[in-house]
Amino acid sequence: TNLESYSDYESRLPRGRTYLRKGNVYDLSIDEGAVFAYVAGSEIYEVEFTIEVLEKSRWEGLKRAVAGEVRNLVDLLSGELGDGVMQAVTDPDSGLFPAPSEIRLSCNCPDWADVCKHVAAVMYAIGVQLDSEPELFFKLRKVDHAELIQAATMGGPSLASDDASAQILVAARSLQQVYTP
Repeated sequence: TNLESYSDYESRLPRGRTYLRKGNVYDLSIDEGAVFAYVAGSEIYEVEFTIEVLEKSRWEGLKRAVAGEVRNLVDLLSGELGDGVMQAVTDPDSGLFPAPSEIRLSCNCPDWADVCKHVAAVMYAIGVQLDSEPELFFKLRKVDHAELIQAATMGGPSLASDDASAQILVAARSLQQVYTP
């Protein structure tokens, strides 16, 4: 949805999807503030994105916005953060998605457009990768997803209750504290 909001590039987006479907995106890497990939077209093109890291004040505001939003331990244990958290994270003004002014796109192809078909292919590839590994989005914006989960559970379910699922969550948190680098 975020990608398709760039309606000025309607003709290039479908071609980018086709490039991705055909397997023309190679060596996609998502790192702190940067994305790199090769895209095969008439030649091999290098696509690079730089994305500003999330401002500390915006990150703190996002954590405040999700405080107590996780109310169901079973959902949390299965990786579901809930609608309140997802609305806050995807909010166009205060969420994690970068504004166009925070993104620099680069492709070494001869197309003059910022979002050429190669860039579009990489954007779609990022979406696929983030669907399977959403924690990479936090890495891209250089914030710790565990902080958001902790904030979302504050004021939520009581972990001191006799509920068996609460005890499992307490044990999982203890293990995370022991094994988190």
